[in-house]
Amino acid sequence: MKIVVKLLILLSIQNIMVGQSENTNFGIQFNDTIVLPSSNSYITDLKLYELSNKDSKKYYNCLTVPDKRKLICGQPKFISKKDSLHEILIPPLKPNKFYTLKVTYTGDYNLYGLFRNLHKEGLPTTGEKAKWMEITRFISNIPSITTPILKVQQFHELESLKKKVKDIDLSDLTKVDTSAIISIVTNSIPNLKFKQDKISEQQYFDYLIWLKSKQSFNAIDLSEIQIYFGKVYDYIGIYEFYSNRLKPYFENVSFDNPTKLVEFIKTQITLEKQRLIDLYISDYPNYILPNYLADEYFDQIISYTTTQYTTTYAKSFESSYKRTIVPDFGYTAFLPTENGLKGGNFFIGLNISLMPVNKETPLSLSQLNVLQRLSFHTGITLSSLSEENKRQNFFTDRSLILGVGLKVFNQSSRVILGTTIFKKNNPINSQTSIAMQPHIGLSIDLEIKKWIESIISKPSNIQ
Repeated sequence: MKIVVKLLILLSIQNIMVGQSENTNFGIQFNDTIVLPSSNSYITDLKLYELSNKDSKKYYNCLTVPDKRKLICGQPKFISKKDSLHEILIPPLKPNKFYTLKVTYTGDYNLYGLFRNLHKEGLPTTGEKAKWMEITRFISNIPSITTPILKVQQFHELESLKKKVKDIDLSDLTKVDTSAIISIVTNSIPNLKFKQDKISEQQYFDYLIWLKSKQSFNAIDLSEIQIYFGKVYDYIGIYEFYSNRLKPYFENVSFDNPTKLVEFIKTQITLEKQRLIDLYISDYPNYILPNYLADEYFDQIISYTTTQYTTTYAKSFESSYKRTIVPDFGYTAFLPTENGLKGGNFFIGLNISLMPVNKETPLSLSQLNVLQRLSFHTGITLSSLSEENKRQNFFTDRSLILGVGLKVFNQSSRVILGTTIFKKNNPINSQTSIAMQPHIGLSIDLEIKKWIESIISKPSNIQ
């Protein structure tokens, strides 16, 4: 009997001191942080998957993650970001589970990053050193891109430039005003200004000689400038689209939501396509839409994925049993039987939960199933049931109680239904037999430390 009492007291003291000190983050919403590679990284999608018990065992022992995983009913939400640190909200998780969090994010090197940096940097007068120009070149050289963001001359632009130089004699280049030639070409093809320091005089002459030699132009000729001047990216076209369509919007929004911003850019590209068609198609039937308006840039938006793993299993055996074995006290009322016991008795005991529950979440908000609400209950009475010639205690001076508990009102109390076990005397032969007295009662978890802290401030020297 003394051993049982000592065990109950020991478990009660341990629960009071450290029972709720470890936050296991299951059964309750919590904020988490994700560090992405740079301050220019933005989360575009979050997916939280639950591993089955079988896959959890495989992952724990072999670090193997299955291809097919179960999406949980609630998904994480992006909250805010500061530099490379992203704060997200995780919905309540189940206890004793493994989860994988798939984070899809975007950086600078995509259409979204291009326009974000363009908004910061603007259009330089010369050179290609701006970040958004670097991104333009990067996107254009993705192997799967079929229409790089290069300048494509329109038929009417070729015809116009040819008329401007038709009277210039290029047979003797020593007699040609080189600066005038360069000025004519760069004014007709403004994108050449950004790489002017990389283009020789001879390249300008060779291009114009080719241009003057053409009797008519075909579709292949529209990209001929790439042959004579190397890759000429359509920086001007991109900037004009940004300036006319995106700039007013960008000045009034945050860049923290890439998905929303990309959808807006998509819409504006559709509107710009229609505007250009309406503007040019009647006068120039062979008009070709600029490459930067191609739909494939959204299909090829450069996103990255990282997967993080987490578990709601307890980190130690000590933590594990504190989740499921909870000391309690309460009162039981005896139900009428032939045993003749009336009234009731106070008790101290243990609730052994079938599944762990996070008691930080109010019961009214918790989606607990029956197994999470139900627990086995055992304990001892705090007063004797012994009566001379009628009954004896199960132990020396206490009786055993067994039953089940069900959380009904809150996380720390249960309605219990069970039996009180004692020894019944036989008046004929003076022998005893085990007897059971059904009871119903109320159990309250021993969380004295919590209650005291909620009423008075905890002194700094109390551990």
